[in-house]
Parts: sequence; C-alpha cells; structure tokens
Amino acid sequence: ETDIDLTGSNAKRAMQMQNDDDESSIQSQSQIQETTFPQQLMDLIESETTDDNAVTVHDQKAIEWLSKGDKFIIRDKVALESRVLPKYFNNKCKFMSFVRKLYR
Repeated sequence: ETDIDLTGSNAKRAMQMQNDDDESSIQSQSQIQETTFPQQLMDLIESETTDDNAVTVHDQKAIEWLSKGDKFIIRDKVALESRVLPKYFNNKCKFMSFVRKLYR
C-alpha cells in the first residue's frame, strides 16, 4: 500500500502545476484546452472512491481517498496500472510514470 500526502510541499507543487497550467491556458485561449494532470488525478481518485463498480482487490479499492480527503492510498499497483490508469489516461500509463508525474 502507498499513501500519497497532498498536504505541505506536495500540495504546493500540485497547486503550482495547476496555476502554471491555468496561466498557459489563458495565454492560449484559441487552442483546445487539455485536462491537466492534477485535474485528471483528482477525477480518477474521486471516481474510484465513489464508484460502486471501481476496481477492487480483495474487497478493497485499488486507489481511493483516505477518510479526511487530504491523502489517497494505492492498495494495488498492478491493478492500478493495468485496470485503472487506462480508464483515465489515453496512453498506456505505467505505474512509475504515474508516480513521476506526482512529483513534478
């Protein structure tokens, strides 16, 4: 299991990434607006947390928010990579690529 903390420096990085993306989208209003990684991440976790048909392993969801909603947990890396990530990302997203994006 892997806890991901969205408080402190990680939250600041995620917010900065979102702010940078917001600024670039304002600058290029004529271009098609793409969904940013932070938004895709939030959508993925929210959907997998609330969806009754979410990917489960041993009756536990592969990824979901923890009770306070400021951290999420990855319970099964293999299920996340093979069954969850393809639902939310166009490319075949490897687990380590996903983790690297978290720390950008």
